[in-house]
Amino acid sequence: MIFIIIAALLVALGGYLLRRGDLIGFFLMFLRDENLTRQDLTFTLCGIALNILAIILWQHSSKYNIQFQIAWSIYLSLSLLFGYIFGYIFERNRLEINFYIGAALVIGGLIILMKK
Repeated sequence: MIFIIIAALLVALGGYLLRRGDLIGFFLMFLRDENLTRQDLTFTLCGIALNILAIILWQHSSKYNIQFQIAWSIYLSLSLLFGYIFGYIFERNRLEINFYIGAALVIGGLIILMKK
């Protein structure tokens, strides 16, 4: 279960770094003579590396005796919640009532899923 939580955290952080960098510019760099700034390249490569590490952790978590439906629901829900939290912390996005209602529904759904 801890690998699923860490994988969701790494996906959210990697997604933030990819938004901060320039993923499309990174791939176009190989096709055209286009240069990226050092900062954009660093953010993009770190975001890709964190997402690959999250994939490895997700694959490693499949070795444990957790039902796929529960593991997948937890992973997606936590990725969404961590993504919003990172957006709030780093990008200064406002968390409005929709976030709180959605978070309550996600947590409630996970509790109901765990009880079954």
